[in-house]
Amino acid sequence: MNQELLLQASLLEKESQQIQENLELIDREVLELEQLTANLKNLAETKQKEILSGIGKGLYLKTNLLEKDLFVQVGSGIVVKKTPEETSKILESQIKSLIEARIQIISQLNINNKKLTEIITEIQREAKNQSQ
Repeated sequence: MNQELLLQASLLEKESQQIQENLELIDREVLELEQLTANLKNLAETKQKEILSGIGKGLYLKTNLLEKDLFVQVGSGIVVKKTPEETSKILESQIKSLIEARIQIISQLNINNKKLTEIITEIQREAKNQSQ
């Protein structure tokens, strides 16, 4: 059998596995952002003055809600004040970007799968020719 074809197939398979892991990461990130968007909507609509604030790793703190504006990190350590609605728009933009990236990644995965199928077919053809 052609060792070069086997090597190409192996490399494509590894690349496809990495692409699949990237897709799973994007899916988790989109899910988190969608949940955050829903939480922001609830915050904007709530009439309660006391809420549980997540401080990380499943820890919550009961806090008084003085205002509904959020402090959003926009990069390079810069924090700006945003309304829940403004923040939701930012999150929607991030979700859109992730979905577009996901589409491109799926396209690359399909290309890899097609190439892998072609290589497997060629390997099988060579094996059949050698056995005859």
